[in-house]
Amino acid sequence: MSVGFFPAFLYLLLSSTSLWASEPTTWKTIPGYGVKTDTSGWNSPVDLQFVDAPQSSPKAPLYYVAERQGLVKLVTQDRSVSVYADMREMLGSGQISSPEKDPIGLVGLCLDQENGQLFSTLVYQKNGQLMNTIVQLSSNDSQIAVTNTNSDEISSLFQKESSKPLPRIGDCWIGLDQKLYVGFSDGDQAQKTHSLEHLNGKILRINTDGTSPSDNPFYKPQTPDKLSSYIYASGLRQPFAITESMEAQLYATDNGPGADRLIPVLAGRDYLWDGNNSSILTKSIRTWSPALKPDSMVFLNSHLVFPQWNRHLLIASPARIEVIPVDREKGVLAAPVSIFQYFNAKENQSRDPMSLALGPDGIYFTGTTEGGKTPIQKFVLDTSRQSEAPLQKLSGEEWYAQLECDSCHRISGKGGQAGPLLDGLIPRLDQRLNTKSYLEQLDRMDQLTEEMFVQYKERRQTLRSLEGKEKIEFWIESRLTEPRFDAVDSQMQNLHLSEQQIEALTEFLMTLSGRAIDPQNKTLKQRVEDLKFFLTTHLWIWLSLIFLLGLILGFCLKFLIRFVRGRFHLKKRFGT
Repeated sequence: MSVGFFPAFLYLLLSSTSLWASEPTTWKTIPGYGVKTDTSGWNSPVDLQFVDAPQSSPKAPLYYVAERQGLVKLVTQDRSVSVYADMREMLGSGQISSPEKDPIGLVGLCLDQENGQLFSTLVYQKNGQLMNTIVQLSSNDSQIAVTNTNSDEISSLFQKESSKPLPRIGDCWIGLDQKLYVGFSDGDQAQKTHSLEHLNGKILRINTDGTSPSDNPFYKPQTPDKLSSYIYASGLRQPFAITESMEAQLYATDNGPGADRLIPVLAGRDYLWDGNNSSILTKSIRTWSPALKPDSMVFLNSHLVFPQWNRHLLIASPARIEVIPVDREKGVLAAPVSIFQYFNAKENQSRDPMSLALGPDGIYFTGTTEGGKTPIQKFVLDTSRQSEAPLQKLSGEEWYAQLECDSCHRISGKGGQAGPLLDGLIPRLDQRLNTKSYLEQLDRMDQLTEEMFVQYKERRQTLRSLEGKEKIEFWIESRLTEPRFDAVDSQMQNLHLSEQQIEALTEFLMTLSGRAIDPQNKTLKQRVEDLKFFLTTHLWIWLSLIFLLGLILGFCLKFLIRFVRGRFHLKKRFGT
């Protein structure tokens, strides 16, 4: 089963298009909502930050926008736009093209309103070298002001890191602990993501004055200025979008080459990126396969306009916005719902990264660039459209395609390898479900006391009592309902399928009764891919075995050296 995006909800919820006067018709929303343009004429906006509890006066600051070419601008309540800070000279580059061709430019904004400070992450050029940095923008009276009066790089830490390819800096986040969090890509050097000596593939935690916090996981009082003292998490590929729940749980998206993941960011944890897509599937609470490439993310704790999405993550990609309910202890609580999506883009429109922010009256985002300019739009209530379309009734094979199950599973040589091969599924299940080892596995599951496993005890008991086709069919239904009903370590995620979907998929999977592929007939490429997947998904086991083997060999070698030296000294002493 795919751990990627859940297109079923796309058809359920994007079935009606809310049309506003003078608005483009290149998008769809869920019923009851629409899109309005708030401001327009922006030049490659990469991030926006709202002022908390803005004042109502016409010239009061409302939100800040970073344009990639080097300008930070301020939008006031009357929607007037002014330049807040100009960093074009610092970027050290002429005409800046797209991020894929030229990484130079502003990247993200984060606001420390309590201290009147706005931070910007950026990539600039110095003496022909690409450099990362974080710049602090502040006013004299320590309040959020209409005009910036001071711009300073907060740390010399990044001056030591200049390389090609550059481990590019991402967006930043000011946490509830008043620390600044920022992610860095792996710079196409996955091996460096696990080293505390390199920025590659890290999330850093920094005091707002640029120093390292003493409670960081790798902090050392004797070397507070070393990179390791700033590192909060490692083993990542592209952790650009970072946000935090009201329980102080940090979340980040990590973009891979063919798959992406949503992770809870924990202090000192290594997330095991090793250059292969299979490693992106580890230590996540949600994955997207094929890759969705999330650009921006915010946690909606409580919002008067969107109370149904309180305690949800809002995640934006270049083409859509989706909401995911999350819990600090349980992870993702239900399948994501796409609330907005672009479609039928015109030839002169571009899919730039979408930035997301919560405003007092809606969900604000950077729109589609057309004619070189980009609007900032907002997702708002539209009570004129309240109807909802029924869930499509599709066959199991159609659901298999719609849910992108082939991104993880293969049938007749087509599909991914993150999950088990489905050719010959039924005869393999018929053999496996009746083995002594599987029945012992069910017994062990019954001994677990966590609610997650206790609630499926009756289902496991029913499975024991069935035989033949009924047993296999019941197992498939149970697996689609909750992948961990019979296996604690199942890597398949619960997609919270409807009864209709489970029924249709079960019927389809029950037809996969062909003979399983003989391992002897596998091609060399298939064998190599299977071995690669096995090794990467059991990385810790192999590292532990290698470490243990190294210890054993070390002790044996030490004993052998002592034995040989002892024999040599005896011969020398007695002349034999």
